[in-house]
Amino acid sequence: GIIQGMISMPEDLPDDPILLKQLLAQLMIERTADKGHIVDLKEQIKLLRDRIFGRKSEQTVEPNTPQLALFNEPESEPMLPVGDADEEVVAPVKRRGKRKPLSADLPRIEVIHELPEHELT
Repeated sequence: GIIQGMISMPEDLPDDPILLKQLLAQLMIERTADKGHIVDLKEQIKLLRDRIFGRKSEQTVEPNTPQLALFNEPESEPMLPVGDADEEVVAPVKRRGKRKPLSADLPRIEVIHELPEHELT
């Protein structure tokens, strides 16, 4: 049977089938509009939930922080080298600072440090 608690029927429905069809058409239009509104609200909830609980990054462009978007645009024109295109520019190789070895004719002294017995344990 039909559960009366779930469906509430208004008492003053018209008996004319044409009026019932008009009422049904109006309710279907309202239902379609409500479904579209529900989809929009669900999308807003998803976006807000992602903004609050989603991953965060300093690179995210937020409407409250326009400074982050300032330098996030690609260059409009590629930079071309000023010199001839045939010349290949090679960056100089940096040498790491190395200590020169000590001269072999310097005297070598071997120093042995012995710890007292109480510091060995």
